[in-house]
Order: sequence, then C-alpha cells, then structure tokens
Amino acid sequence: MREKNSPTISGETIGVIQQISEGKLRIESVDEAEQLLHIYPDDPALQRVYADLLLEDNRLTEAYEVYGKAAEGFIAAGMNLQAIVAKILQWSLQKPDHSQGRAFHTILHEAGADLNPLQRFFARLSYPELVTVMRRLVRVRLVSGQDVKKAGDPAKEVFFVVSGTLEETYPADRDSVSVLIAANDIFGDIFPLDKQTASSATIKALTDVELVKISKPVLHSACQKYPNIEKLLRKLYKAEKTPSRPWQTVRRNPRYGLPTKVTLTFDDPNDLDGSAKITNNHSSSTIQRSFNPPQSQKERYEGIALDLSVGGTCVELTPQQQIPQGHPGYGQSATISIDLLNDTICLDLKGTVVWTRHGSNQHESVLLGLKFHDLETADLELLEEYCRGCIGEQNLLWSLWQSIIQPQQEERQIQ
Repeated sequence: MREKNSPTISGETIGVIQQISEGKLRIESVDEAEQLLHIYPDDPALQRVYADLLLEDNRLTEAYEVYGKAAEGFIAAGMNLQAIVAKILQWSLQKPDHSQGRAFHTILHEAGADLNPLQRFFARLSYPELVTVMRRLVRVRLVSGQDVKKAGDPAKEVFFVVSGTLEETYPADRDSVSVLIAANDIFGDIFPLDKQTASSATIKALTDVELVKISKPVLHSACQKYPNIEKLLRKLYKAEKTPSRPWQTVRRNPRYGLPTKVTLTFDDPNDLDGSAKITNNHSSSTIQRSFNPPQSQKERYEGIALDLSVGGTCVELTPQQQIPQGHPGYGQSATISIDLLNDTICLDLKGTVVWTRHGSNQHESVLLGLKFHDLETADLELLEEYCRGCIGEQNLLWSLWQSIIQPQQEERQIQ
C-alpha cells in the first residue's frame, strides 16, 4: 500500500453485475460467464446467468448444480425470492424429494425472519404453503420499454419482481408522481380476491425485467385452502389509502458495489501495436482501430472499479481519459491502484485481465475484468475491510458520489 494521488475520472457508475441483471450488458456464452466467475466466483446473480446459459447449451447436469449454488448464495445474501426462483429452475431439471424440500424451507425460515417484508412473507410460510406458492409461480421476462399492464386493465395477477426496474405511473387525475419498482417488490391490485378489480396504475419496464406471477383465481383457490397465505400477502400491501404505492420493500436505487477510483498500469504495453485488436472470446468478431503507440514504457489509465471484491474487479476505462481506441487483451498482467476514499491510502494490487467488453453507456467505454493474485496479507485485510464496509457507510458514500462526483462528471462532459 502507498499514499495516493487524486486521479480525475469520468464515466458511468452502474456496476457490471447490475448491468447484466438489467439486460444492459448481455453475457452471450458459457465461456464469457466463466471468465466473469473467475472474478466473482460467489456472486449468486452471476451464477444464475451462468446456469441459464448452461441450460440453453443443454448441459443439464451442470445447470442443475449451478442453480443450487445460486440459490444458496441468494439465501446468504437475504434474497429469498431470487433463491426460490433458482430452486424452481433447479427442480424443473430433477424433481426433489420431500427431504430436500423441507431442508430448503428450513433454510428460508431461518435466514429470512428479520429481513424486508417480501422476504419475511416467504420465510413465514409453512412448508405446505411454500410448496403451494412455488408450484403456482409462473416466470415472466420483459424487455425494456414493454408495458406489463395499463391503468384500468383488469387486475388478474400478483407479480413479484425478481430483477430489473419498472415504473408505476398513475393517471393524470391522481396527485402522484411515478414510482420505481425494483427487485423484491410486488404489484397487482388483487384484493379482494373474490371480486373483479382493476389496475390503478400503468406499469412499464425501464430495464429488462424478470418477474414471477400467480393468477388471481389460482391464488384465491390456494388461499381458501391456506388462509395464512392471504394474511401474509395483505401485510405486504399495508391497507393504507395513499396516492403512492403502499409497500416499500427495497431501496429504489439498487447497486452492486460502490464505484471506486483506480489507475491501471499494464506490465507489457509493447503488446499493443498501432493496429489494436479488440477480440471477444465469445464471438468471432475483431475490431480494428488505430492509435499512437505508448510513449512510455508503462502506460497508466484512469477509470472506475465497478463491483470491487477481494477476488477482483471490473474497471471502466473511458474515452475522456484520452485512452487509446483499443485495449489490452485477455491474459495480460496489470497493476491496479485502488483509491480507498480515505485521503491517505492507495492499494497497488497485481491482476490479470480475464474478461473484456465494451460498456453499455453512450460514451463507448471499455470494460476490463481483472482477477487479483499474489495479494499480501495486509493488502487483503484492508481490501476485505473496505468491501465489507457497513451499509450505513456505503449508503452515505453512495449519496455523496451521486450528489457531488456525478454532477462534476456531467459538467465536464458538456464542456
């Protein structure tokens, strides 16, 4: 570790994992997912993507195992709904016995008792109630811009948001602003279950979205057999009559890691010639671009580390830094200098490029995935402490980032 400089950065600050979850960055092959898993081996959202790709590739045994790992990771992260969906997909490949089902129910109950309202809903279901709900959930995928329903449409289903972001907009005669709906939220004007109801708002997908739903007649039948399901659902809706949505289950600005300023120094800059190649291992396309070769033995690039972890990070390099219009390839070694935002310390860590892509934003940034190696004990402990920072500290830093750093970036881009 060493004393730090104050690098100037620009670019977007949406984490790579969030971009993948929202469909802004698509993982197109099993190989590409495996590259990212070298950096984030324990990330359940990435494991879920990997399992989906294995399933598409008809590698059913591997998909079954990875869906199970994703479910375990989601439970550890307090994401019971996402764990349930992963389990549904896993058990669609191989039917579980009752011991497996009861073991999963026990884990949900133990892990979700003190979490947000939707998580508590699933944790407080009895085993027969959980099985009843899981068997009736239907998966729905939407693309960005697609309407789920419009105000005034018959309310025929209750929806649970697995991933992505939607917008709920009330008619003009309602004194209300649009509200964002995110992972772990529910929507659907289904009560009372035994009467016809209409949707009070228009729901539109702002990103790619994954939902699970239960139709109103099916839910009504299940609640007649198990009244506790309806009782727990009603708690989610909080019967208060307000213009805005009556439930607030998650923070409305989801994020997957605090953006962190970094500087990259590549160990073999002479590998980059005047006709740089950008090659994606998951496709056959190669992009040729010209730039001036580095003038120094080691070229330094500034950027933002997204989804920083103790295993590695993804770094966004932006054109505003006058970075050559090409980038290092898979397998190249680099030193990454990480600004820890404490005005005194900057970590210098060794890493290897294991994934490369163009970013999803309009500025044509480049994304590099680096896997750390040969970390010294002191550096590892400091990195773990930074990544483990309490939620309150992270939220404060994120708010400062959005209120101070981002406006400065936008102002520089306009200039």
